Amino acid sequence: MKNIYLLLTVLFLSFSCAKDTDEPESFFSPPALIQGEWIITSEKHFPNPNINGLKFTHNDFILVYDGSYESQNSFIKKVNSSEVYATEQISSTNFIISIHYILSTEVYNFTQKSNSETVSYTH
Repeated sequence: MKNIYLLLTVLFLSFSCAKDTDEPESFFSPPALIQGEWIITSEKHFPNPNINGLKFTHNDFILVYDGSYESQNSFIKKVNSSEVYATEQISSTNFIISIHYILSTEVYNFTQKSNSETVSYTH
């Protein structure tokens, strides 16, 4: 009988200590076409010369700085969500990510040019 009470107590405590949050696991869901690593070949289209690539996984948007990676999911989770948050728009030909900061918004716009995997990028 003691073992049953002990088991019930352990189960109760383990469920009551579970983290209850409305925070999403991911702020991004890039379409398959855009997933992978992209090298920035023209700095005139990209405002930060230290960023030399972009990487997309099934659930993250990552900035590449000379071989090091900065997950935007991790960044947004670290800061107060009222100060930084992300939105995305996905259609059959466009994928637009907007990262909203207190005083500015960074918009990354990817457009499929044809049925091939050719994608153009504007910032």
